[in-house]
Amino acid sequence: MPFTFATLGLIAAVAVFVATRLWPAHDPDAIEHVHDALDPGHPHLADAAPVGSGHRHAHAYVIDGHHTEWPRLA
Repeated sequence: MPFTFATLGLIAAVAVFVATRLWPAHDPDAIEHVHDALDPGHPHLADAAPVGSGHRHAHAYVIDGHHTEWPRLA
Protein backbone atom coordinates (compact mmCIF):
# COMPACT_ATOMS: atom_id res chain seq x y z
CA MET A 1 0.00 0.00 0.00
CA PRO A 2 2.76 2.57 0.77
CA PHE A 3 4.38 1.84 -2.61
CA THR A 4 1.07 2.40 -4.42
CA PHE A 5 0.49 5.65 -2.51
CA ALA A 6 3.98 6.90 -3.37
CA THR A 7 3.60 5.92 -7.03
CA LEU A 8 0.26 7.73 -7.37
CA GLY A 9 1.72 10.78 -5.61
CA LEU A 10 4.65 10.81 -8.03
CA ILE A 11 2.30 10.53 -11.03
CA ALA A 12 0.23 13.45 -9.69
CA ALA A 13 3.35 15.57 -9.14
CA VAL A 14 4.61 14.89 -12.66
CA ALA A 15 1.15 15.76 -14.08
CA VAL A 16 1.13 19.10 -12.20
CA PHE A 17 4.66 19.88 -13.40
CA VAL A 18 3.81 19.09 -17.03
CA ALA A 19 0.59 21.15 -16.84
CA THR A 20 2.45 24.20 -15.52
CA ARG A 21 4.93 23.96 -18.40
CA LEU A 22 2.42 23.35 -21.21
CA TRP A 23 -0.46 25.66 -20.21
CA PRO A 24 -0.20 29.07 -21.93
CA ALA A 25 0.97 31.89 -19.68
CA HIS A 26 -1.57 34.28 -21.22
CA ASP A 27 -5.00 32.60 -21.26
CA PRO A 28 -7.72 35.28 -21.41
CA ASP A 29 -11.40 34.63 -20.68
CA ALA A 30 -12.67 36.99 -23.36
CA ILE A 31 -11.43 36.21 -26.86
CA GLU A 32 -11.94 38.57 -29.79
CA HIS A 33 -13.20 36.73 -32.86
CA VAL A 34 -15.13 37.21 -36.12
CA HIS A 35 -18.45 35.64 -37.14
CA ASP A 36 -18.81 35.32 -40.91
CA ALA A 37 -21.89 33.08 -41.07
CA LEU A 38 -24.36 34.86 -38.76
CA ASP A 39 -26.94 37.35 -40.03
CA PRO A 40 -26.17 40.97 -39.05
CA GLY A 41 -29.39 41.14 -36.97
CA HIS A 42 -28.62 37.98 -34.95
CA PRO A 43 -28.90 38.58 -31.17
CA HIS A 44 -25.42 37.10 -30.62
CA LEU A 45 -23.97 40.02 -32.60
CA ALA A 46 -25.60 42.76 -30.48
CA ASP A 47 -22.24 44.30 -29.48
CA ALA A 48 -20.31 43.31 -32.63
CA ALA A 49 -18.65 45.69 -35.08
CA PRO A 50 -18.89 45.05 -38.82
CA VAL A 51 -15.55 44.09 -40.34
CA GLY A 52 -15.06 42.78 -43.87
CA SER A 53 -17.66 40.11 -44.56
CA GLY A 54 -18.36 39.41 -40.87
CA HIS A 55 -18.72 40.88 -37.41
CA ARG A 56 -16.00 41.12 -34.72
CA HIS A 57 -16.67 41.00 -30.99
CA ALA A 58 -15.23 39.59 -27.77
CA HIS A 59 -16.73 37.61 -24.89
CA ALA A 60 -16.01 34.65 -22.64
CA TYR A 61 -15.43 31.96 -25.25
CA VAL A 62 -17.15 28.59 -25.00
CA ILE A 63 -17.69 25.88 -27.58
CA ASP A 64 -21.38 26.00 -28.51
CA GLY A 65 -23.71 26.32 -31.51
CA HIS A 66 -22.18 29.68 -32.54
CA HIS A 67 -18.58 28.67 -31.79
CA THR A 68 -17.87 25.15 -33.01
CA GLU A 69 -14.07 25.40 -32.63
CA TRP A 70 -11.45 27.61 -30.98
CA PRO A 71 -10.52 30.69 -33.00
CA ARG A 72 -7.24 30.58 -34.89
CA LEU A 73 -4.47 33.02 -34.06
CA ALA A 74 -4.30 35.97 -36.44
